[in-house]
Amino acid sequence: MAPELIEFNYTRYLRIIGTYHALNNADRARLELLIDHASFVALEWDQQRQGDVDITLMAEPFREKASYDTNTHTIVSGCLNSLYLLAFLRGNERQIRLANEGKSPDDPRDTEASEFDFCYTLAQSKGKAVYLVDLPRSEQLLALSSLPARAKLRHFSSFLALAPRPKQAEEIICQRREDHMFRRIEEEEGCSLEDLTRAGILVVGTAHAINYRKRIEK
Repeated sequence: MAPELIEFNYTRYLRIIGTYHALNNADRARLELLIDHASFVALEWDQQRQGDVDITLMAEPFREKASYDTNTHTIVSGCLNSLYLLAFLRGNERQIRLANEGKSPDDPRDTEASEFDFCYTLAQSKGKAVYLVDLPRSEQLLALSSLPARAKLRHFSSFLALAPRPKQAEEIICQRREDHMFRRIEEEEGCSLEDLTRAGILVVGTAHAINYRKRIEK
């Protein structure tokens, strides 16, 4: 069975790979081949998630501004804000499950295992440079917590398919992270993406891959 990945070259030496946040056997075989031919592997992942850091949400009544405690990995915010962030996290998990349910019955996707863990472990075992380039999860959540109340309400409604995701949330979840991932690759490689001299891949979810492809199609 053919792999179900989105693949394209963003620049001469950077190839974007989009996954459904779940892999089947054909996907794993294709990713292994891509990693074999890459000098570096960049992942839509960060040190917090790679280190299995479980970020705790703590609600404090009447608290206006959220904060993150790096020692306890706790985001402290108002009650409604904590509920909003919890809904965002659970909504993401639900979207991944729904996107993969019943797909590829002959070669089902494993929704319990992270594709980024797979790529990270495999790339390291092959001696490849591995870059965790996503915006840290704590920074994403703090940025979302700072959105205006109206944007949070519309975003909350989008979890129930009652409204589209507001542009302010879209900017944080997509554009800001996508720009950050590119900057991190440039920092690690010491040059712009156009001036890369080593072949690499960036493994991201399909939504980010589609957004990156739109950039080069403009």
